[in-house]
Amino acid sequence: MAMPLSPVHVMIARMIGSCALLWAWSAPRAVWVGFSVFCVLAICFFVLTARGESQEMTDRPRARLQALDKATARTAAFTMDVGQTVQMGSIFIRVTACRAAPELAEPESAAFVQVWEEEPPEFRPSWVFSGWMFASSPAVSAMDHAVYDVWVVSCLPAGAEDKEGDEQGKGVPS
Repeated sequence: MAMPLSPVHVMIARMIGSCALLWAWSAPRAVWVGFSVFCVLAICFFVLTARGESQEMTDRPRARLQALDKATARTAAFTMDVGQTVQMGSIFIRVTACRAAPELAEPESAAFVQVWEEEPPEFRPSWVFSGWMFASSPAVSAMDHAVYDVWVVSCLPAGAEDKEGDEQGKGVPS
């Protein structure tokens, strides 16, 4: 149930409303012209910027990942094709999708990474991680493992050469 307004509140609201109406009615024509021009420019700005390039992420065929072996403090940067599986110690890493935002937009790469481990003596696979990893925010969806850390660096187009000079899978410690 709403509490009724007191007569004082009603009187103050009426005074404020009548002052605003009086100011709007008596404002000089230059104020209204300036305000109208501002509104037209603001609308044009929003319409022109909304028609920009598509900001959707596109699929890329290659992913650049980096891994850390916490036991030896060694890092490895490697590039792999989507669908390829790479072994690093006792874990296996597979990228099933890699997407990147347009270069003119905010730079972002995301990859769907699956990581599983096969430990002796049974060598039965157990999932370590399965999900999207983001290059700009690795902590958002991080892999939790006692020995290894893996994160996405970028997604590469089909014909792009790897800037680090690393070949596919080369440099990954086994």
